[in-house]
Amino acid sequence: MDKSEIKKLIDEAIKNPELEKLLSSVARPTINADLQKMQKIGLIKAIGTAKQRYYEPSFYTYRQK
Repeated sequence: MDKSEIKKLIDEAIKNPELEKLLSSVARPTINADLQKMQKIGLIKAIGTAKQRYYEPSFYTYRQK
């Protein structure tokens, strides 16, 4: 699976209305722990601070550096 296929899958998942239902049923500490694990292994990077924070996939720019 190449980067464009992964990006397409992520974009489709984000647009899925079922994602909102799923995320609202998961406890915040669980989500935060998962986000921290993904940051440690380099899958995502955090942008912004506190309430303005969002996450971006790291593999989009991984090979471009």
